[in-house]
Amino acid sequence: MLRVSPDFTQTEVFAKGFRNPFGVVIGPDDQLFVTDNDVDENPGDELNHVIQGAHYGHPYVIPNDTSVEPDGFREPILVGELESNFLGMTYATSQSLPEKYRNCIYMADFMQNAILRLKLVQAGDTYKVTEVDTF
Repeated sequence: MLRVSPDFTQTEVFAKGFRNPFGVVIGPDDQLFVTDNDVDENPGDELNHVIQGAHYGHPYVIPNDTSVEPDGFREPILVGELESNFLGMTYATSQSLPEKYRNCIYMADFMQNAILRLKLVQAGDTYKVTEVDTF
């Protein structure tokens, strides 16, 4: 992932190790989250909390693959079901939503024909998914 200055004159590498980052959203605490489409073995698409300077493993690590130790790489905060395909997402904060549905990421999964509601909580320097509802 690259960060580009507002005037487009400067570009820097923000984070590495994504195969095919697709959906991008600013979530809780103005943090960056991105979906990454999976590899051909298709363990499921990933949701990652993107931290500047971090490496997310591609092409060295496949989620749930026990043959490679992911030491030094950031793990996804969610790996979708087999044959998942995470597309667009949004972070909903509207006060007009019931409390349970506020401050959640909503993500479309094309292959599962579903919208996922993800509740996140901070866990150290990242986040973890504490609830997943499928619509």
